[in-house]
Amino acid sequence: MHFIENLETISEDFDNLTLYMDNKHKLNSHLFYKTLLQLPEYRKDLRISKKFQRQNFFDMAELTAYKNFYKYKQFSEQEALIMNLFGRKADMLYKHHGIKDLPPEIKNYIANTVFIDGGAYNGDSAAVFNIYKPAKCYSFELQKKQELIFKDNMQILNITNTEFVLKGLSNDTFLAKFKSNDVGTSVFRKGTLVAQMTTLDKFLEKTDQSRVGFIKFDLEGSAYQALLGSIDTLKKWRPVISVALYHNPEEFFQVKKMLNEVFGDTYIYQFH
Repeated sequence: MHFIENLETISEDFDNLTLYMDNKHKLNSHLFYKTLLQLPEYRKDLRISKKFQRQNFFDMAELTAYKNFYKYKQFSEQEALIMNLFGRKADMLYKHHGIKDLPPEIKNYIANTVFIDGGAYNGDSAAVFNIYKPAKCYSFELQKKQELIFKDNMQILNITNTEFVLKGLSNDTFLAKFKSNDVGTSVFRKGTLVAQMTTLDKFLEKTDQSRVGFIKFDLEGSAYQALLGSIDTLKKWRPVISVALYHNPEEFFQVKKMLNEVFGDTYIYQFH
């Protein structure tokens, strides 16, 4: 629907998406774009079949490597501990939200800095981030029921430098109503539960003014708003940023456009 309603600007949107990318990641984004244009029609509440996803959304070599990583348990010692605790839900083990593929100098750049885990869930991402020795990790989550699960998992893994923050991240402070979901709770699904929303800039100003080295936002459609509330932090510390863009068109197109405007070609952009 987004493509139909925005035919006049969709080409410009994709130009913004691929601006300042190298050829490899431009190709990744163009393949994804081509696939989106071929999507079969389906009802609102039905998912695209896994077969269609495998055949169209993934590079086969990458998909094979991903499967073999889990099939043959190609884990480091720390990854094995995380896998044993979280099971197959720990799909971030393969790439560590993009950190695993970063060059050594960038991994050194983020070591002993503050990590931001936007979308904490059960602590699976925080557990992976601990591999890279953050000074502190703040994990933001909307659901109160996840707090005990999160803290239990950190205790099992003997992780002591991570703090669960029962707040959502956005571009302002307000109370949001949402519907609980075991995986993927979003403020765009209105319900009866209430969460305090804040901006990352305001949170850090009050809580921790140490250098921020890494930010992960997997916020079920709210990443653009969360980044708008993080502009001061981004400009001040220039952290590595990992954002899940697939939840809605605004996220998919506006996040990169905004980063282009803030950083231009002074950042390295990748599309996975």
